[in-house]
Amino acid sequence: MRVSDTQLTSTYLSNISDLRNGIYTISDQIANQSSILTASDDPEGTAKLLNLNKQLSQSETYLSNIESSLGFVDQTISALDVIESTVSDLMAAFVEINKASIDDYDSYIDQLDAAISTILDAANATYDGKYIFGGTDYSDNPYDLTSDESAVVQNVTDVSGTSQIQVSSYSKQQINVTGDDLFGAIGTDDIFNTLLRIKSDLEAGNLPSDADVEIVNTFYETVLDTASQAGNYYNNLENYQTMLQTQQVNLEEMISSVKDLDLAEAAIILETYNTVLDSVYQVSSMVLPQSLVDFL
Repeated sequence: MRVSDTQLTSTYLSNISDLRNGIYTISDQIANQSSILTASDDPEGTAKLLNLNKQLSQSETYLSNIESSLGFVDQTISALDVIESTVSDLMAAFVEINKASIDDYDSYIDQLDAAISTILDAANATYDGKYIFGGTDYSDNPYDLTSDESAVVQNVTDVSGTSQIQVSSYSKQQINVTGDDLFGAIGTDDIFNTLLRIKSDLEAGNLPSDADVEIVNTFYETVLDTASQAGNYYNNLENYQTMLQTQQVNLEEMISSVKDLDLAEAAIILETYNTVLDSVYQVSSMVLPQSLVDFL
């Protein structure tokens, strides 16, 4: 069967086009160091890449949540440490005061003044503009001393709100200790007003009542329990952080395995294409009619 010049020309041009397209594709892949430039290059690989990149993006979001929250929890632990140390010193002072003379009461009154101020400052501590014991109400400092300094009051409506962050697709982690859990209802028998009452008793020459000392002791236990709870929050966040960092490394390796180009292999393929193309040009110059060569 005779092959016409038209068929020969068509086949030749088609082969030239395929070789050129191959060279352009490999060159682009080498330039981008990626085997997938468009979805049509590898539909299955593209679908896998989209899924892996989505997982990686979610992982980065969770890590960002954790990194900002670690500072918040760390500030909470620091504030609790200050409160614990201050109350511990007061408990020791209440033991000593039973043996002190009335002339020594002024030094204990000064210690109480300083302790109330320190605990109040810690209770109103902030991190990144948020009151750490204010629940989810960040509009104002949660606790305040009245203008006549006779009582401490709750300065916002609600300090019981819990703050949680997303740490995985299915898990959330609480990051705050609420003022309600730590200080309870503010009124008569909270730590602030109990210390103010003890101060008033000393100023009147009276020893602290057993009931008030017991309130302070109970509050100290609450502080210890709350500090342990905050420590657990911090440890949980660090564990999630480690897990997500490992997950990120694994996802990045999987993405790399799908799209990364073997540069050595690609260079060989490119060289092969160029060699074949040169050979086709040489052969065609000898086989095809002169008019076709002129046309090219």
